[in-house]
Amino acid sequence: MLRITAPSGVLPLVQTANKARVVGFVAPGIEVNQVFGSHAGAGTDGGRLVELPAGEQGPFTLVLEGQQDGPFKLGLSGIFQGNQVYQQELSGTIRKGGRLTTQITQNLDPAGPADPRTAKISGGSVAPLQPLSGPLPGKILLSPSEQQS
Repeated sequence: MLRITAPSGVLPLVQTANKARVVGFVAPGIEVNQVFGSHAGAGTDGGRLVELPAGEQGPFTLVLEGQQDGPFKLGLSGIFQGNQVYQQELSGTIRKGGRLTTQITQNLDPAGPADPRTAKISGGSVAPLQPLSGPLPGKILLSPSEQQS
């Protein structure tokens, strides 16, 4: 499992390693969840949580969109069978409407099973944040009412 915790001023969106699906947020209150077994939700403090099955090395693409100007801290964790295997913190400054992106790569235990559903992660790394000027990754279909918001 890959877990991303973001503060209230940041919307996280994760694209799977095979580039086929995304999970996370594309606007305040609009959650996208195309990954079976994943979860995206907002906390009472306005922060956001994204969890998705991640038994592949990656890279997983993470896009962050600013909802306000200012600094932020983001938590990333790799979890295997309920136990946290690694944790990293990303921090930076983001502008309202600005997007940053990074790649998350997980290390898989070579002695473990190769099946992504049961693969054991042994660690992970995150590339430095970079500006994203193009469209969001993946194919995201929104209803007309969602597009207006």
